[in-house]
Amino acid sequence: MEIELELKESEGEADKGVGLEHLLLSLMKLLHDLMEKQVLRRMDRGHFSEEDLNRLGEALLAQDTQIDVLCEHFKLCRESLDLLKILDLQGKSA
Repeated sequence: MEIELELKESEGEADKGVGLEHLLLSLMKLLHDLMEKQVLRRMDRGHFSEEDLNRLGEALLAQDTQIDVLCEHFKLCRESLDLLKILDLQGKSA
């Protein structure tokens, strides 16, 4: 049994928020934001050495840059990746 999945290209500005790319990048951004907040909390408590902080900072910066690259590739606005905002808007229209 073979299942085919067709993804339509977004043509209009209104369609930008419904694609698989948008969902995946939104999840990536959410995870990035959560990791960044966790690092800051643990840093405030002194859980990391200076070397650890440098590595974490570089990793978070690289991840942030990759999100920007993917947004540009899929022609998505980074501000549109806020899942909480998206879910709130969906709830209001229901």
